[in-house]
Amino acid sequence: MRLHLRRLVITFFIIVISIFFLFAVYSYGTSHFRKSRRKRIPDVHSRDPSLRDWTSDAIFWDGNSGVRKLPPGVTSVDQNSVLRFGFVQSEVVDETGKVQKNWTAGGKTSFLDEELLMAELVNYNLNIHQSDRIPLNRDVPDSRPLGCAAIEYPSSLPTTSVVIPFHNEWPSVVIRTVYSLINRTPKHLLKEIILVDDASDVYILKVRLKSFIEKNFPKGLVKLVRLEHREGLIRARMEGLKHATGEVISFFDSHMEVNVDWLQPLLAEIVKNNQTVAMGQLDYIHRDTLNYNYFDDYRTRYGFRWDMQFFETYFRPDQLEGKMATDPLPGVLMVGPGFVVDANYFKHIGAYDNDMLIWGGENIELAWRVWMCGGQLVHVPCSRIGHIERVQPYTFPRGRQLTEMHNYKRAVDVWLGHYKKYVYSLFPGMKDMDTGDLSERLAIKERLKCNDFSWFIKHVWPELLAYQEDSKVWGQ
Repeated sequence: MRLHLRRLVITFFIIVISIFFLFAVYSYGTSHFRKSRRKRIPDVHSRDPSLRDWTSDAIFWDGNSGVRKLPPGVTSVDQNSVLRFGFVQSEVVDETGKVQKNWTAGGKTSFLDEELLMAELVNYNLNIHQSDRIPLNRDVPDSRPLGCAAIEYPSSLPTTSVVIPFHNEWPSVVIRTVYSLINRTPKHLLKEIILVDDASDVYILKVRLKSFIEKNFPKGLVKLVRLEHREGLIRARMEGLKHATGEVISFFDSHMEVNVDWLQPLLAEIVKNNQTVAMGQLDYIHRDTLNYNYFDDYRTRYGFRWDMQFFETYFRPDQLEGKMATDPLPGVLMVGPGFVVDANYFKHIGAYDNDMLIWGGENIELAWRVWMCGGQLVHVPCSRIGHIERVQPYTFPRGRQLTEMHNYKRAVDVWLGHYKKYVYSLFPGMKDMDTGDLSERLAIKERLKCNDFSWFIKHVWPELLAYQEDSKVWGQ
């Protein structure tokens, strides 16, 4: 009996110890898993104190108390510093990676649960909390092809005005775009950065953005233009153009980060031929992590189909024959995030169609007009520009489909001639849409003595399949 009782007691203790051990293992695993998940949004408090500059009650970015100032009249600094270009008025631009902001109440950092994080991703299509936790003036890897750094550009390049429209873009994303432009553009080439607020209703943008610009950037370098009513990207860019004083216009999205010496290669192409639209190679910034990603030896251009959708594609072998990795190549279309164009030339060929709405189709129409009216569009591999890759966040008061159809029809009716039947066969409702008066756009085509769309297919985009006029299978 005693032996049996002893065995029961031993068995009981073994079971208790086993349960305790399993519980301990489970607790450790769960804790470790949670911590590993949190690392997707790094804890800024774990960083070196020199990278943090917060005040407990801050709502917007604070002053940068840890940033060194140059003594009056001193301009001799490390050659890798942006201050060699003379930006001694701003006490922040020389401190790469040290401009930080705490957006949480009471100066505390909190991690979001998965549901809240996903809600913000839906609203902004990017991780705004990660954006707030990384430096506003961070460095990025040099993604240029080998050989670009050795190229010498003309000393007398034209100046540029950078036009950046935005609507409800998260503040730290906009400001990081501005910092990258200031830090990686020679002062004598950067005339101004023009931020066009397209009637944003985000509180911080409306209340604190102007004071931040005045406090942190050289006087007059960053200009803020506010639109009273929502106009859309196309008209916002046109408004920015009115305020631009540079010889060249650079049109940018508000979620970009330029790379090393991004501007000089583009300006050099315009100096060679001022009827040029020059584009850099896009690198990709991940919308969740905001990691800056790029591909070595990756060269791409953009094409389009009859459904007006554009896409990435490779260059043809004949276009690459005899070319070095640093040589510019002809494109078909530009993409909206970033390109530069001579200001007078852009105005001469009709700028943007101001009767297009919000966003969509303007890049296709402009490319057709540039090529068919004697200009050219080139991809410049030594100019690299990071762009946050995300689903289009714009809101369309009339709905996206109707807005895009409106814009496409205006472009198609001016430039495609009899080829527009291929577009209308895919969008029958577009044919009878009323998109307003086209007389001004047709007059531009006549004044510039532009080629027809057959010329465009033959010389620019021969990959576009066009069926014969008498084809009996078209549409079947």
